[in-house]
Amino acid sequence: MKFPLKITLAVIIISFLLVGMVVVALYFPNSLHTNSDFLAMYDADLRLLQHFGPYGYRAQILWMAQQANTAVENIYVPQFPYPPWIPLSTFYLGYLPIQSAAMLWFEINLILLFSTVWFLSAGWHSRLRLISFLAPFLFIPVIGTLGVGQYGFPVLLGSAILIHAIRHKLPVLTSIGTALLTYKPHIGLPVVLVIMIYLHLRHDVFGRRALRWVIGGIAFLCIISLTADPLWFIDYPRSFLTYQTGADIASCAACDSVPAWLANHFIANPTLPQMTGIGAILFILLVLFFGSVGSHLKKSADYLVNISLLIVLMVIPHLYNYDFILLIVPFALLAEESHSWPERTFLIILYLLPFFAIEILGRTNGDPSLLLVTVALALLVFIHAHDLPQLDVSSDAA
Repeated sequence: MKFPLKITLAVIIISFLLVGMVVVALYFPNSLHTNSDFLAMYDADLRLLQHFGPYGYRAQILWMAQQANTAVENIYVPQFPYPPWIPLSTFYLGYLPIQSAAMLWFEINLILLFSTVWFLSAGWHSRLRLISFLAPFLFIPVIGTLGVGQYGFPVLLGSAILIHAIRHKLPVLTSIGTALLTYKPHIGLPVVLVIMIYLHLRHDVFGRRALRWVIGGIAFLCIISLTADPLWFIDYPRSFLTYQTGADIASCAACDSVPAWLANHFIANPTLPQMTGIGAILFILLVLFFGSVGSHLKKSADYLVNISLLIVLMVIPHLYNYDFILLIVPFALLAEESHSWPERTFLIILYLLPFFAIEILGRTNGDPSLLLVTVALALLVFIHAHDLPQLDVSSDAA
């Protein structure tokens, strides 16, 4: 059986790319941070390869203490508060020295970033599309996420794939997009839930097929995770709750979110539960606010995904500045929908504002610029959504 030439070339190119990435990771020195976010994932990968399971902290600590001939009190292992399919999809990093693994993860994130831009700019003019591949490096959350090895790029790519898949009625790709959103459940799962409701309410062939694929994809992740930890549905929530008891996490001291900002300005020594309460109030207000354009959203899942992302970014207290890489998605939508130069100029100013604010003022004083940008984008998306015709998507209903 002969393979088509395009498939053969694709396999060759991908093979050379993978080999090149590994060579760069192993033999090119780098100074990437490996003692923060990336370390938690890398340790989870090591536990998986050592058959301790991604949440087998005690077993790993005992093993490391024996290897180093030291007391267990001298061993530090970071908590991993994310689902088991993350180490299942990154276990190969554990075969590499940590600095090389950080470089390979950096390269993977670059591919995820460029793939995101490819999906978001699919219908753009070729010249503008080429420029758009450079634009993310002027948005400072992207630089920060790449630097610390955070796990936001799968979620970013999932959002872009989801928009593209629903726009072109591709059920399998819709499932892939929702699966990637679950890499950060506190951000992605609310969007997945909204999309599942949307697909159910479409009452058409695509909606039914896509919903089955989405449910099947999530079920697949849950089942395959049993190979990593047969009790992951117990161990993962336990690990997450333990992680939440950390001093910085429990106080949300370093959080960059609208609820945290409001709590810090209006409540003395605010706590995470108080910030969560503020977030709940904001959620109700935002749902009522965007609910006024609900009938318009039947026409465009693009706007539905974007509004869901923006609401999440405005109501969840436990966010950091790297989580705002997701703003690239509404920026792309508005860049496509805006046709007046004043609005385009305003978008450029909004896009560059966090870069200059954080560079000039520092993180403490510059991070609130991301909150300002989020609110401004939400208002712009609302205005554009309000101008959509009130059309139903179920013209192909069966």
